[in-house]
Amino acid sequence: MRQNESVSGGQHLFQWSFSLLVDTQADIWVTNCFDNVTVESHENKTRIFGSVEDISAVYGLITGLRDMATTILHLEIRRERKGYASN
Repeated sequence: MRQNESVSGGQHLFQWSFSLLVDTQADIWVTNCFDNVTVESHENKTRIFGSVEDISAVYGLITGLRDMATTILHLEIRRERKGYASN
């Protein structure tokens, strides 16, 4: 099995947790495009975090922020086995 390692039926064994801090207030499109994403804005900075099953969704978010000329101040991505939360 490879990066996303799926079992029969297309279920993924892993998920990708991410956290970004950007230098502006993110538009509502972030929460409209992603189901498991939380957006917190404070003092012209926005923290975006959540988890997705496919790493390409994280890259899509990063690309969208880039297209909006948003500076990413911090980025963290973790691959986690489903059902296990890392603290």
